[in-house]
Amino acid sequence: MHRLLLYTGSNASLTDQTYRIDIDGTLLPSAGTQISERNRRALLEAEAAGIEIVIATGRRQAYATPLVAPVGLQPETVFITSNGTVTRSLGGERIDRMLLPVETAIRLCPVLREFGGRPSLHLTAKDRESWCSIH
Repeated sequence: MHRLLLYTGSNASLTDQTYRIDIDGTLLPSAGTQISERNRRALLEAEAAGIEIVIATGRRQAYATPLVAPVGLQPETVFITSNGTVTRSLGGERIDRMLLPVETAIRLCPVLREFGGRPSLHLTAKDRESWCSIH
């Protein structure tokens, strides 16, 4: 298993026995659409041994959950999504969220176009917060 070097959730505690693992290119092969049985067993065995599993992905939770849910990890498993901006449990409980103010995101998206991506702005009207992602 690969370990991620960066963890951004400020409210979740990490122990010495924590596996932090990415979905794309690690749990999933580059062109894959489901986590292999071998990886599923390894995750469940680690969890059963008391090792905390943290799943990370650049994907939004709505797109990542159908990939991870079939593994059968505990609902309390930490799930970092949206390029690190949202941390929830697999059961859906919000742990942390770090979003940009709308004005900052609006100014940032045109700058990001210079890098060849197609930025998109996602707004959370209730909080007047947003994030900008590159596709």
